[in-house]
Amino acid sequence: RASGLAHMISISGLHIGIVAAFIFFTVRFAMALIPPLALRLPIKKYAAVLALLGIVAYALIVEFSVPTWRSVIMTGIVLVAVMVDRVAISLRLLALAAAAVLVFVPDSLTGASFQMSFAAVTALVFFYEAGRDRLAVFYREAGVLRKIILYVAGVCLTTIIATIATAPFSLFHFQQLAIYSLIANAFAMPPVTFVVMPAAVISYLLMPFGLEYIGLYIMGEGIKIVAAIARAVADLPLSTWTPPVFPFSAFLCVVIAALFVILWQGKGRVAAIVPLVAAVVLTATYTPPVLLVSESGKLAALRDDRGALWLSSTRAEKFTAEIWARSFGLLPEETRKWSENPAMACDAEGCRTTLEGRRIAFSMAGFGQAEDC
Repeated sequence: RASGLAHMISISGLHIGIVAAFIFFTVRFAMALIPPLALRLPIKKYAAVLALLGIVAYALIVEFSVPTWRSVIMTGIVLVAVMVDRVAISLRLLALAAAAVLVFVPDSLTGASFQMSFAAVTALVFFYEAGRDRLAVFYREAGVLRKIILYVAGVCLTTIIATIATAPFSLFHFQQLAIYSLIANAFAMPPVTFVVMPAAVISYLLMPFGLEYIGLYIMGEGIKIVAAIARAVADLPLSTWTPPVFPFSAFLCVVIAALFVILWQGKGRVAAIVPLVAAVVLTATYTPPVLLVSESGKLAALRDDRGALWLSSTRAEKFTAEIWARSFGLLPEETRKWSENPAMACDAEGCRTTLEGRRIAFSMAGFGQAEDC
């Protein structure tokens, strides 16, 4: 997270795209070496069919999470478009993928995973859709050296766009932004693209013969390189920015401003300034909450008038507790347990206290509610 490489851990567009590309180009290259096939059959379409089957199999083997669903649907539509000679990468494709994901997992709409993955891809599609024709001409006329430079520039530009697009979501959900993500991705993307993911596919192909260790060894060496890059970047001074928490209303205004820029045509995009100004005003006048309850209900926190954060448990939902602590400008180790607070009455069934004139009870078990009432 500190280096900006956390997206490589999620089985999402990066992995699905690399697997699809590796299968597609490998199959197409192999079939092109056989003249009867290359001259008589639409080998590009056959390669797209096998790539589609490959990413579905890969997704079933790993994990069908929200990013995986989104990536398989979008990549699948692109491959189907190849089969029917159409260009499929567009905002309409993105809308279709989002609708499909929400049909199966509607509650994912409020999650950071759904929001950040679609924010990044929406911004990338918008940018590259605007300059597709000029980029295509520039790439066709390029030699080997220029293509290598274009690849590195593309990685850097993609990272910048994705970082800007996901920054509001990262700051809202995690109060954290990786400052040097551009540097980390510029160095880490080549080993992931050309070593880690191809080796992963090779290990699957070798698995029926008991030779998967060959691919896994190569994959492991690539992961070591990526991990070393992550550690080096995370150790740089001021590698992460952790501002205080800001309100949902301000976050919503920023999202509306971004949608104005992406979806509106012409000079009307200037209207995005209005929700941006509203976001600044809402943030400046925001009062942070004094009581927090996790989504599962297993963890609660109280913030006293001195700014200290007291947790119902120091063992339950540690990641959530860390996010809460950082949102108030605290380190996770600076939080305290409710039972240590002299202003709270606690027993085995839960705790009670009075906060800003209100009585608050947190029951660890159902039978504790009667006593609290």
